[in-house]
This record gives sequence, C-alpha cells and structure tokens, in this order.
Amino acid sequence: MKLMGDSKKTLKYFLSRKWKAMIFIAALSFIVAFFESLATFAIYPVLSLMSPETVSGVHNSNLDTIMSWITSHSPASPLYAAVVLLFGLTLIKLVLSYGNILLTWVTANTIYQETQIQIMSSLLRSDYQFLLSAQKGDLAYRALNAPGYVSKITNVIPMITVEVLKTLMLMTMLFLISPQVTLFLVIIATLYFLVARYIAGNVSYGTGSGRAKSASNQSIHAMNALKGIKAIRLFGVTKFWIDQFARECKNFYFFARKDAAITGIPSMLLELVSVSFICAMALYFTGNGKNFLGNLPMIGVFAYSLLKLLPSLKQISNYGMELMANLPHAEAAYHAIEESERYQGNAGGHEWLNAFQSQIAIKDVSFYYANTKKPAVRNVNVEIAKGQFVGIIGPSGSGKTTLLDLLGGLLKVSSGEILLDGKPIDSFSSESMSDHISYVGQDPFLYNETIRNNILFGRKDPGNDAIRQALRKADVLEFVESLPGGLDFVVADDGMKMSGGQRQRICIARALLRNPEILLLDEATSALDHKTEEKIIETILRIVRQDRDTVIFVTHRKSAIQQADHIIKMKDGQVLTPEEPSSVSPNRETDGDLRPEI
Repeated sequence: MKLMGDSKKTLKYFLSRKWKAMIFIAALSFIVAFFESLATFAIYPVLSLMSPETVSGVHNSNLDTIMSWITSHSPASPLYAAVVLLFGLTLIKLVLSYGNILLTWVTANTIYQETQIQIMSSLLRSDYQFLLSAQKGDLAYRALNAPGYVSKITNVIPMITVEVLKTLMLMTMLFLISPQVTLFLVIIATLYFLVARYIAGNVSYGTGSGRAKSASNQSIHAMNALKGIKAIRLFGVTKFWIDQFARECKNFYFFARKDAAITGIPSMLLELVSVSFICAMALYFTGNGKNFLGNLPMIGVFAYSLLKLLPSLKQISNYGMELMANLPHAEAAYHAIEESERYQGNAGGHEWLNAFQSQIAIKDVSFYYANTKKPAVRNVNVEIAKGQFVGIIGPSGSGKTTLLDLLGGLLKVSSGEILLDGKPIDSFSSESMSDHISYVGQDPFLYNETIRNNILFGRKDPGNDAIRQALRKADVLEFVESLPGGLDFVVADDGMKMSGGQRQRICIARALLRNPEILLLDEATSALDHKTEEKIIETILRIVRQDRDTVIFVTHRKSAIQQADHIIKMKDGQVLTPEEPSSVSPNRETDGDLRPEI
C-alpha cells in the first residue's frame, strides 16, 4: 500500500493527535499477538500427552524442551498441566484482546468527535471570503461525514497491527517446529500480499476517491434542493433535482460495487493458498515413510496455526483495502481543517473596544474579492460621526454591501484603513467589536428554533420584558404573541413559516435587543410595506436621538433614508464626488432644505 503525499500527511496528522494512546495500543497489540502465539503453540503438549505413541514419535529439540519442562514441573499429571497452560494462555489472550479492542474503539471515536468539532470550529472562524467561495454542501460533507472515515481508519490501523504481529509470531514459532514447511507458507503468503497490496494501492484508493467525490456531490445537491424547495416546486423542476441527486447516488454505488468486485479477489486467492499449504503439509509429514501418528501433534499445531493464520491474512488484506478506500474521505477532512486554518478570518487585534465615542473614518479604502481584478470598493473616503443616521444608496453591484461588510469587520481592506475613534478597526478584537455592533442583512437568517432563541442568538437571556420591548420596537410583538406559544413558537429553517417582512422584523428585534452603539442595516426593510417601514425608521431615529447610537443603512429605497443625516451614493465601487452630482434628499427638519449627498 504505497501512500501518496497527502495520504501520509493525513495519517500523520490524525494519528499524532492521540499519539500516546496509539503507542499504548501498539504495545498492547504486541502483547496480544505474543499471547495468541503462545496459546497456539500450547496446543502441541496437549496433543502429545494424549497418547504415548505421539510422544515417542517427536524428534524436534524445541518441542522436546517444552515437553521436558512440563513433565519436570508436573510429573504426576503432565496432561493436566498442559491443559491448564493452554486454558490460561487463551484466557489471558482473550482479556487482553478485549481491552485492546475497547481502547481502540474509544480512541477512534474520540478522534471522530474531536475532528468534527475542530472542522466546524475552523470553518466558522475561517475567512469570510473563503466561505463565500466554498460550496456549503461540500463543507457540510467534510464536517459531518468525512470525520466518520477518519474514525474508521484509526480503528483499522491497530487491528492491522495486531494481525501483522500475530502472523509474524506464529510464523516464527512454526519455523522453530519445521523450517521447511514454514518457508513454503511464507512464500505463498508473500505472493498473496503482493496481489492484495496492488489492489489496495491502485484500486481501493481510486474507488474510495470516487465515492468521496460522489458523497460530497450528494450533500451539495441535497442542501441546494432543500434550500430552494419553493422555487423548485413553483418552476416544476422537481424531477430534474431528483435526477441530479440520483445520478450521484448511482455513481457512489458504481464505485462501491467496483471496489467489492475487485477486492474479493484476494479472498479467492486465500482459498488457493489454504489448499496449497494443506497439500504440502500432508506430503511433507507422510512422505518418505514418515510416522504419521508420531507427527500428529506437530500436524495439529500446524493445522490450528493455519486456522489462525488464514483469517489473519484475510483480515490484513481486507483492512489494508479498507484503509486505502477510506483515505480519500479522511483527506477531505484534513483539507477542510488545513484550508480553513490557512484562511482564518479577521480575528482582529488584541485591544478591547470598551465603547464607541466619536467617529468612524474610512480613509482611501479599496477592496478586491479573491481572484478578481476589479475592486468592489475603490478609494472610498467617508467620515461618520457618532449618533448619525447615514444612508448608503446606489445601483446593484455598486459596493454598498461590501462597504458595510468592511465596517462590520467581516472583510479586511485591501488598501487604506478604517478608523474607529482614531484607531484602526483591526486593532480591536472581533469579540469586543461584536459587543457594540449589530447587523441586519437583506437575507434574514432564522433557524429551526423558538422565536426566543432566534432573537437571543446565543446571547444571555435578559428576560421576557426586554425581548418584548425589542419586538415592540421592530413592530412585530403583536404578530409573535398571536402565534401558538408566543416566544416559544418554533420557526422552520430560514423562517419558512413566516413572510419575508415578518422574518426581517424579528431579525431587527434581534439587533435592537443588544442595544448596539453601531447598527448596520443592509436592505433590512426591503420586504416591509411602506407603513411598517416608517414605524421602524421612526424607532431607529428615536434610538439615534436618545442614545446617540449610529445607524448605517444600505437601501434601494430613498424613502427609507429621507430623514438621514447624510446620504452616501455609490457607483462602481466609488462614492460620487461633488463633481458628479446626484439626487438630493430633503432635510427632515426643514421642508425644502436640500443637502448634497456625500
């Protein structure tokens, strides 16, 4: 089984995580194999002492030594001593083997659990751009399914170790009895392993790669289909999506069938190995006038050893092929960790933001998305004072959302800088910034939990009164109280049981509950009717005036920002300059007093 570079890195990475346990398992595997061999060898004195004729037929110095030791230590009942020895060695081997299996299972499943948690943790902390470009279904497969194959590999490797050690020790002891017969067994076993090794390295790994790819595609198609079920039904393309998923299921089955068909070949070869060895052993022990009865104990040891060796040989080849077939899945898990850690998100600096006090300054900021030549935001210069309501408008693709993501710390500027109270925004830890900034996006996110938990969103529960107050500000309290269970009503994934406007208002309540000093709104009222939007804007203005909080509102609706302190109009990633006049908005305090946008 020749391992490629990624395979070696993958095995080294996961096995080293529990290296102490793996070393202990390897040592215990050696002890198990040793007692397995001793128990097999202990068959000989039992068979020999059952009949005086068999004892007289023995002509092997190693066996004579064992027999002499037993008879000298128990001259009255050597057969009884031999039986006790056999039973004792077998019992010790079974206890040690059970402990080894249990420890291997615990270690493998601990690695499985820790790998799942690590992948999910790394993904959630990875760079936002990395997550934007990645396929969510593939990431779900890597986080949920692939670690299971890591567990299988870490479970299989100790088993291979036990079987290999057992085989080597049995071969060694058989060699002490009959070097000629053992040599023949070694030759045919080597030929068998060469065939199994070729299949494992060239076939099992290839079919495993095909299954890993199909499993990833299944996850991608399933996630896309469930997420877009409404559009799929309304467009009448259900069969198309079913066919896509079915195609990947058939691909997975194809590779699994190919693997099963080809990996069954070593088992057939093993039958030939068994027959060949039995024939050779029969010819050797009965040919040239040899005393069959005198050699019966030796034949019994070889026969019992064969019963142990053949399953071991089969297990080694099966485990080897299983290892190679599972490696592509483990590599997918390894790459998920490696890539997400390589593209770690902007965790910010080490300084703690205690409060937003004066101003946000955007100085000559440009930003490029990965693998693009045109900047999404270019040379933007804007100053926003604390307590201002600032609107950002512009056509689709003008850079509004990107600018908001930069202000929220999701993205890191390609050039220029964003200052918060005179300090670079990335000098503050992202954790401390999140305590002062709330965000409501154009795609409101709700998950399959109660309304209460959707509003708390992982934060400490301040009590029902505070939650109801936030719902009242978002003009959604009456709707929530009309639902069965009220705050404990469970919404579906993405809030599919609710209208777009209801989802947006609950997300606005989530943002307002945290009493943010900076509120970022990205088309946060796009699904609301004009009357509801006006109520929410009034609430936002009241918050701005009373608490001197800062609101930055991206929208296509000019009506939503008519009362803004400033309006930033963007086009092609730039803020329009005075030389490029744009529309103006009426001052909220003096009708007809028009102000240029900045």
